[in-house]
Amino acid sequence: MLLEKDAETILMMKDEDILDQAESFAHLLHNSSEFQAFLNAQQAMGRDSDAQRAIRDFQQMQQKAQQARFFGGLKPDEMDRLRYLQKTVLETPAVKKFVQAQEQLVGFFQELAGIISETIEMDYSAACAPAGGCC
Repeated sequence: MLLEKDAETILMMKDEDILDQAESFAHLLHNSSEFQAFLNAQQAMGRDSDAQRAIRDFQQMQQKAQQARFFGGLKPDEMDRLRYLQKTVLETPAVKKFVQAQEQLVGFFQELAGIISETIEMDYSAACAPAGGCC
């Protein structure tokens, strides 16, 4: 009985240790240059009036497009407008920087997931995905 309790205590300590290390890892991620660049780009995009206007105009046209799907779709000139607004958003300097920072952060996270997967000999990303879903 005593040995069982000791083993349980050791396992609990290991779990707590893993959680503590995970928290330390999260702090390292938060302070990484990739994450900080992402946050800075996100904040800069939020402060940029041109970017916000372009995003708002695009989102409004997107909503119109979604509503139009129920009534036969957008007219060709409306589709052209939607493409133009999307291009405008993506060409806005603050949005470009945000997208680049986001892509770099995703690449960094994928690299980290690869290291974890290799170390634990299991697909870490798949293990974290919701069970039973197709997407």
